[in-house]
Amino acid sequence: MAPGGSLAVKDWIISSSPIHWLSWFADRYVTGDNVEFFTPQSIQALLMGAFGQDAIRGEALVRPWSNNVAYHIRQ
Repeated sequence: MAPGGSLAVKDWIISSSPIHWLSWFADRYVTGDNVEFFTPQSIQALLMGAFGQDAIRGEALVRPWSNNVAYHIRQ
């Protein structure tokens, strides 16, 4: 990423909601993928490791599910 550039990262985080487990079931048994989900802390650690400790400028949950989390990264 160029200096001063921005990046948006959105992912699905683990939760105990029914939609999470339905999605996991569909990914695992319909597609056959061995799906693993991040925690917010593990995503933040990966992003800070790749872009620096101060790179995360924003974090938000994205509708319609509380499992969707987005980060604004800026260098």
